[in-house]
Amino acid sequence: MRSLIKLCFTSFFCFFVTGILLSQADLSFQGILKKSNGTAVEDGEYMMTFSLHTTESGQGSAAWTSAPLNVTVTSGIYSVILNPTVPFNTIYYMGVKVGSAPELVPRFKLTSAPYALSLIGTTNKFPSSGIVKADTLIVANKMAIGATAVATNQSLKVNGGVFAKGGAPGAAGVSNAGYAFEGTSGDNDSGLFSTADGQVAMYTDNTARLTANSTGVEVAGDVRMSSGGAISYNGVRDWQLVDVDDFSTGNDGWATYAWGTPLGTAAAAGTLQRLQAASNPFYNWFIRPDVNNDDFLLKKQFTLNNITHTEIKIEFVVFLLGTWDNELYFGGVAETLTGPTGVVTKGFLEKHQAFFTGSTIYLGSGDNSRSGQMVFKHSTNSFVLAFGAELDEGITNESFGIADIKVWVR
Repeated sequence: MRSLIKLCFTSFFCFFVTGILLSQADLSFQGILKKSNGTAVEDGEYMMTFSLHTTESGQGSAAWTSAPLNVTVTSGIYSVILNPTVPFNTIYYMGVKVGSAPELVPRFKLTSAPYALSLIGTTNKFPSSGIVKADTLIVANKMAIGATAVATNQSLKVNGGVFAKGGAPGAAGVSNAGYAFEGTSGDNDSGLFSTADGQVAMYTDNTARLTANSTGVEVAGDVRMSSGGAISYNGVRDWQLVDVDDFSTGNDGWATYAWGTPLGTAAAAGTLQRLQAASNPFYNWFIRPDVNNDDFLLKKQFTLNNITHTEIKIEFVVFLLGTWDNELYFGGVAETLTGPTGVVTKGFLEKHQAFFTGSTIYLGSGDNSRSGQMVFKHSTNSFVLAFGAELDEGITNESFGIADIKVWVR
């Protein structure tokens, strides 16, 4: 008898959602069961199964199928509430099976209330789950993406990454790329844009003014800062400060060495005195060897930590202590401090030397200081800087010291 049942009439009421589209919707579906002779089936409960298809007929997997339900039928009429888990972003057809009989034909197209048509539309898609698609989206007040609230002084809050179209803005922002501005107080071809892989640029009036990439930062082609911190002006690199020894907290790696003595031995190394130049308003601390006359010099090995360069500039101050008879003071640089036999020799200073006497800043009777600099070509990672003096009296009468050592490269 059940095989003679036919589905004569169906109707449905669409689901309703509040606030947001849900992943599961309530669907009210109503129909009439009649026998093949057109009369209503007997009152009672019937086992029925409902399914949603994307095609009006034919085999294939249903988009959704309910569990078998005991449905009460009165005078042939039944009504069920279904909970299909489909996005409702396309047209569906309802299929009905009674008991184990084949699905009744035809399937019935789910129609929509007029105002619900825009939820599916032709290109706009507003499913109950999945991706929402809209040709144009206009938000009258505020929008939160991945967030639950937007502050009163904000219009948009994004909790996550933001990707913008790459490329230069184009005149008046014609390329629709990057992050630009508009309105009477803005400019839609001024803003932040990415014009190549690994590069971002700040534009004004469609012209890149500040560009950053893996090699550094450039300002309108005139000023450039490399990734190592060097600055160039109109293609010419400026000096870059890489080391300052002001002796405010210690000897900053400086030591004393003796002429003609193998390095590394106890007899070779002297000690340093760190003194405060209280009478000098420009240099607070300096160091000097605590040994006699010209047998010792001040020395330090500098390592540049692979900073690319072709030139080095040394700025320094030398203190001339007890200069009654015009003693000679000198400084210089070399690759290493040792001579051919591994001893400290004056010959190492022959590469770059600076000899000086006299004074520019007065420290006291017979005491003077001299500011100077050495500039030389150099491209390797380390060098030795040393200062010495030709003295003919003991340390209590004659001595020398250094202060405010600065190392620049370019």
